[in-house]
Amino acid sequence: MRSKPHDEAMAELYRSDPAFALEVINGTLADGNRAELLTVLHHMAQAFSGVPAILKAMGLRLAVQPMPSSPPVHAA
Repeated sequence: MRSKPHDEAMAELYRSDPAFALEVINGTLADGNRAELLTVLHHMAQAFSGVPAILKAMGLRLAVQPMPSSPPVHAA
């Protein structure tokens, strides 16, 4: 029996278990490893076809908020 390539296997795992995918991406974000984050996002994009679909599959939405220590930005 031929094994699946790693990328395809990871995409399938994330697709079958969105809660696990959420744990992985949160752990990767906490670690701050940019290369690892890009790899995880690539696998998730294969699993769910893009950022909006990734967020929807995990029951999330994207929001942009100022950081607590940042002064407010004023439009010119």
